[in-house]
Amino acid sequence: MDRGLDKIYRLLWPMRPGDSGAIERFHRLTMEFTRLISSCEPLKRLGERGVVRILELGSGTGIAGVALSKALHGMGIGVDIDFTDIREGDLDAVEEWLETVGLRGIRHRRYVLDSRSIPKKLGGEEYDLVLFFGSPLPHLDVFEYILTVAGISQVLRRDGVYMVEQYNLGWELLRRRGFQEILLENRLGEGEALISIYTGYDEYRGVQERSYYRIPGMEYIGRMRSRLWDIASIIGINWIFFRNVEIRSFRDIREARAIISWDTRKEKPGWEELYNTLPSQE
Repeated sequence: MDRGLDKIYRLLWPMRPGDSGAIERFHRLTMEFTRLISSCEPLKRLGERGVVRILELGSGTGIAGVALSKALHGMGIGVDIDFTDIREGDLDAVEEWLETVGLRGIRHRRYVLDSRSIPKKLGGEEYDLVLFFGSPLPHLDVFEYILTVAGISQVLRRDGVYMVEQYNLGWELLRRRGFQEILLENRLGEGEALISIYTGYDEYRGVQERSYYRIPGMEYIGRMRSRLWDIASIIGINWIFFRNVEIRSFRDIREARAIISWDTRKEKPGWEELYNTLPSQE
């Protein structure tokens, strides 16, 4: 991982428990998770277990996993959660989040783990729910995401649920502004901003590379490779591994979508099975 990637993440997204923007984001996530659990049948069924075993991928500081745990706890459902990320420094904030929101006592573990390599470290585990939140997929190309979902399906119970959040980046960027070589990524304060400059595209992997600078002064922060995922591609890949896939919108998080998949296929599906489980969104 590029050494500047940690700096880019911190300048792009509020994640730390002491950040007012992160606290606001946490409360929105908690409300959205509560609504999803109450309205989505496969998630409702998980609550009947008494204790839900969760694997969170790309946890960062744990903001989404802790928000989900808070929502479940508030509904009288127990939680056992594993937080994972390739950035060990961010995982160090998990306990602070748990303490901040009154969940210090829940059972949890932290693993430094690449989402593409789930079975290597967690192959013997079995989870009720796998969570992948924070619009994480731009960091994976098509091949890497297929590896990730294959690993998820291996550690998820047959009746478990996989829930990923993603913005419909390909379509939204095309519709709103098209491709731009120089982008304003985030306003950082009075007279300061984070910008990115396009530096290349890998046609085989389908990812672009951008270099990030803090202005004024053009301070180099780091570089990041990303894929502009569209929701349909995510659903199509998930469908290969799960019989049921649906999209849910958020009430207070604009434009993001939760893609919820369940009923894991434990064997390679043939044409007839795929035909009979073709996803539809009514």
